[in-house]
Amino acid sequence: MNWSDAHIQVTNTMTGKKELFRTLVPGEVKFYSCGPTVYNLFHIGNARALLTADLFVRYLRHRGFQVTYVRNFTDVDDKIIKRANEEGVESIEISERYIEEAEADFKALGMIDPDQKPKVTTHMKEIISLIEALLKRGHAYEVNGEVLYSIESMKDYGKLSKRNIDDLVAGARVNPGENKRNPLDFTLWKPAKPGEPFWESPWGKGRPGWHIECSAMSCKYLGETFDIHHGGADLIFPHHENEIAQSEGASGKSFVNYWLHNAYLNISGEKMSKSLGNFILLRDFVKQYGTEVFRYMIYSAHYRTPIDFSEENIQSAISALDRYYGAIQKLEEAAKVSTEKFGSHPESNAKLGSRDWLASFNEEVVGFYRAMDNDFNSAQAFGYLFNLVRLLNQLVDSKKEEDEKLIPTLFARMNRFRGTLKEIFGIFYRTPEEFKSDFDRIRGSGKAFAPDEIDALILKRAEARAARDFKASDEIRDQLLAAGVEIIDSLMGTTWKWK
Repeated sequence: MNWSDAHIQVTNTMTGKKELFRTLVPGEVKFYSCGPTVYNLFHIGNARALLTADLFVRYLRHRGFQVTYVRNFTDVDDKIIKRANEEGVESIEISERYIEEAEADFKALGMIDPDQKPKVTTHMKEIISLIEALLKRGHAYEVNGEVLYSIESMKDYGKLSKRNIDDLVAGARVNPGENKRNPLDFTLWKPAKPGEPFWESPWGKGRPGWHIECSAMSCKYLGETFDIHHGGADLIFPHHENEIAQSEGASGKSFVNYWLHNAYLNISGEKMSKSLGNFILLRDFVKQYGTEVFRYMIYSAHYRTPIDFSEENIQSAISALDRYYGAIQKLEEAAKVSTEKFGSHPESNAKLGSRDWLASFNEEVVGFYRAMDNDFNSAQAFGYLFNLVRLLNQLVDSKKEEDEKLIPTLFARMNRFRGTLKEIFGIFYRTPEEFKSDFDRIRGSGKAFAPDEIDALILKRAEARAARDFKASDEIRDQLLAAGVEIIDSLMGTTWKWK
């Protein structure tokens, strides 16, 4: 696809409006997404932001844009230091351990790899240079080895979060022993404490504050102004607000053109977090339900819509995928039968059907792209995808000869579109058999029969039918039905699924 044909709109947090997406350099996208602080294993709430960024980059590339994708690792932080002290090891050991664990989770989720994955600890030179620029331009001050950003120096501070600065100041205070001139001033560089990692700087031994890292690293790899900055909604204030103050204070230029933020993945209506203890480890979920179920569950809601994690949502995702793969399997079998009966038919003969199936197919595909161009609306795009599923089921069920001849053509079209779905979502591309094996394992957990036992009973039933022992055949069917297993007999043989 050519990027110039795309008419993508995005909801810009800065303006609060949906805007036509225009890049600084035609055809190129500079994209930064705030990465994780590596002190523990990921929970599924962490993964929503990661998969949202994955979707943005995948779709923009699919649309023909050349995307430079940067996502950082925060590998020095109070939480990392606390974990290291608890275990009696160096903080670098903690961060490197959990970077390795994070990469394993990313791989298990089928995520694309960023072009750059910078770490704070390897970018101290850039961080110190940025702080020096802020001091020089009067946006920062140093007291006893601590460098702080002066929010009063940035007249439009609060423009991203729409916070009223006077109200914020009124509700804050400077604690005894703090070096702040204003209670909202934030740390750019903090002096070293005993037992903590430190780096040499013009202000003495210390380490950077949280916010400065993303300003320094995004500037290094994407420039002083770039196209998209993404993160979870919880980062809007203060993290992203402070990034803007730092970056624009140092460069005197606009920092980012489009700010995109995803909503939370909640549990029982509350944001999932390690501090609240209401989290589920990502790898535990994937082990139980698989990658595809998780990705579908995340993308079945628009990225700006909160998702409430529940068993109902999990089962809804499983059922939707079962419906999709069931239709693919049904279409594939019907295409084989059609080809055997009528031979292959070129797509030009598609118009010979009882209705214009091809036009209907193309209409749903156009709707799919219209939804994705509309602020990456994956939920709406899935609606068009399942319209296609219904359309293909209707074609197979038509029973009219002229329609039956068209089935191989529509099967070929759908297979090409499945390649698109894989490219954009990282799902919907497995064979029905691969999905069924996974599905049977998930749904069969705790059931009376394991999948291999069901297969053995179906074989036994087939033998009974061949011997015309229909009583034994019906007893096996009833036995399986009572265990929640539905038997499906077709020209292609006998299959089964969980009710």
